[in-house]
Amino acid sequence: MKKTFAIISVSLITTLCAAQSVEQGNKDLDNERFAGAAKNFNAVIQQDPGNAAAWFGLVRATVLG
Repeated sequence: MKKTFAIISVSLITTLCAAQSVEQGNKDLDNERFAGAAKNFNAVIQQDPGNAAAWFGLVRATVLG
């Protein structure tokens, strides 16, 4: 039971951190800080390669920057 709780907790924390990084990346894009945005999106992609929002943001940062 403790092991399951630990796994769920780590997954939840990772998901929340990824969401915050995507949000920060989008803020960086809005402020034309393209290198910072790309860094945030890459960090999310390293943790969750299936995160479509991070991939989309990375493409936007690359094209606009």
